[in-house]
Amino acid sequence: MLIRVVGDQLSRQEKNRGIMKGVNKVILLGHVGAEPELRYTVQQHPICNFPLATHRQARNAEGELEEKTDWHTIVLFENKAEYFANALQKGSKIYVEGILEYHDVPHPKYKDVMLHKCHIEAAWIEVIDGLVKHPYPDDFPPLKSAIGTSPLSSQSNTKEQQKEQVTTTKEPDLFDEQ
Repeated sequence: MLIRVVGDQLSRQEKNRGIMKGVNKVILLGHVGAEPELRYTVQQHPICNFPLATHRQARNAEGELEEKTDWHTIVLFENKAEYFANALQKGSKIYVEGILEYHDVPHPKYKDVMLHKCHIEAAWIEVIDGLVKHPYPDDFPPLKSAIGTSPLSSQSNTKEQQKEQVTTTKEPDLFDEQ
């Protein structure tokens, strides 16, 4: 997004749209590394987490390409947690959209030391290879959140729906003078 500042004044369009404070969005495509773990908080809210393996190529010390595996912790809450804990299985290839969350946890050995941990709070999960224990029930709500809908799900829209989405989400030109 291009922001045009004249002195200390923003244009009227820029003021009306607001200024983006930052972006926290993660998109991953990988394989579930272990059976999802479902647990409940004291207030009986479900939480599910599982490892996700993603693969990439990187050069080693000799300059040769080799495959690297990165492991990510995926966390789900509420109805998504209960569903995916029972549906996903080790090896499922999934597409994940979410946000990066950081938290501090006490070190298991040293009581005065805190560990800075990171996980991905999933807002959208789509199973790519169809490898699930249980398919989506007919009455299961769509997995949408404040982040929005998955680009993979929009592929099934009709051309009219896609055209409508484009026309309704078109941003005004920052250089139009009004």
